[in-house]
Amino acid sequence: MQAWIENLFHHIKTKQRFAVDDPYSAEVLRRIEKTCGQFIETLSPERDLYRAQRGCVLEEVILSGGTSSWCPRPFTKERMIPLPNKVGSGRVSPKGIAALYLAENMETAIQEMRPVPREILTVATFNAKTPLKVCRLSHKLTDGDNRERWFWSILGNAFSKPTIPSENPVEYAPTQYIAEVLKRHCDGIAYQSIFSGALNYAFFDIESCEIQSVELRQIQDFPELKPEHLKVVDQRRSIITEFQCNGKKSEMTSHDVIYEAHHLTAPHQSESG
Repeated sequence: MQAWIENLFHHIKTKQRFAVDDPYSAEVLRRIEKTCGQFIETLSPERDLYRAQRGCVLEEVILSGGTSSWCPRPFTKERMIPLPNKVGSGRVSPKGIAALYLAENMETAIQEMRPVPREILTVATFNAKTPLKVCRLSHKLTDGDNRERWFWSILGNAFSKPTIPSENPVEYAPTQYIAEVLKRHCDGIAYQSIFSGALNYAFFDIESCEIQSVELRQIQDFPELKPEHLKVVDQRRSIITEFQCNGKKSEMTSHDVIYEAHHLTAPHQSESG
């Protein structure tokens, strides 16, 4: 069973990208179509999901005494939505076709960004606009599980496998192909994160979920990331960075190095940005 799935992935990477006529690979795809309905679950709009992006916006505020300082603000809600003309290749989406990648908890969303200690990230909370059909690829197996459950667990492991598509863009081609098959049956997939064991979600329609809020978090500790290691960033603080700001607002990304933060309280009217 695993050998057939591996054969499918090899075939898509090296022989056929848009149509598969190898009999063993075709059988794997047929089996996916035939059995995926057993593993489709409904995601409630009440379920919070999370997306993280490295960086924030630096905004100039006027302090008491007339001096100015740069304070962190989250990216806008619009900034947290992927743009089709800017996205790269992903597990379920080729370059130029955007998918919405979310995580079931904040810690996993942040870990997926591979941040460094003291880095600041913007985190958005999402909810589905309507109940969504999600094909779950991650399953805990027992000796009594049937062949189909084992088949989908092997498939889920392939989706969770860490890859570096920037070094070899074809690495995501097999999962992208399978995602195109699953699009006919569901709104997205759920697979296990390699960082925490929690679920990651990939939705085929970037407008299927809406943002409820955006906030900042700063990494406090590593390598094990727990909720207590995610510091809530005080947006009234002045941030001293290598970043040179030429305007009233400027984005700070992962390439900007944060050295230290000093408690400097801005006037109340400036807190909202």
